[in-house]
This record gives sequence, structure tokens and C-alpha cells, in this order.
Amino acid sequence: MSFGQLKGRWRILLKRIDINYSFVPNITSACCILHNLLVAKNEEFVQQWLNEVTEAQVIYQQPIDRSNRDRDDITGSIIRQHLTDYLAANYPLRRSVLR
Repeated sequence: MSFGQLKGRWRILLKRIDINYSFVPNITSACCILHNLLVAKNEEFVQQWLNEVTEAQVIYQQPIDRSNRDRDDITGSIIRQHLTDYLAANYPLRRSVLR
């Protein structure tokens, strides 16, 4: 639900981001920081925003050819692990300074 709220507040997350992929972590981080700031300030989240997110969800067509499925699964796992390691190293979790 939290990512749904993020997409509700920050519409850039609702669709494919058509910019250089290297900017995506900055955009996502900025949206998360601003979202957390609004939550900390008890700003209202309008339920209609979440409804619009649900209605606007797009399921992108996946490739029909699955001949490389095992290789793709391994490659996907490696990419996810690298992404996890990168985010953990560069954006460590910490206590909120707003308390």
C-alpha cells in the first residue's frame, strides 16, 4: 500500500519514466523523502488518489518466447541482488530526524 500511496502522490511513478535510467534512483528517493515528510506532518492522503492509481495500472505485454526462461530467471536474480546491494550501501535505513 505504501508504494500505491507514493504513486498516488507522485504521478511520475505511475508510468514508465522516459529519462536516462541513471536519474531514476534520485527521482525515487526524492519521492520517498517527500512522502515521508508529508506523513510525518500528518498531511492528508486523499483515498481517491489510491483509487486512481488502481484504475491507471498498466500491465505491460511480456515477450511470448520463453525459450531462455532459466537463464532469464538467473539473470533477473543477479540484477535484483545487485540493486539490493547498491541501495543498501548508498541509502542506508536510519531513524527519522523529524521525531
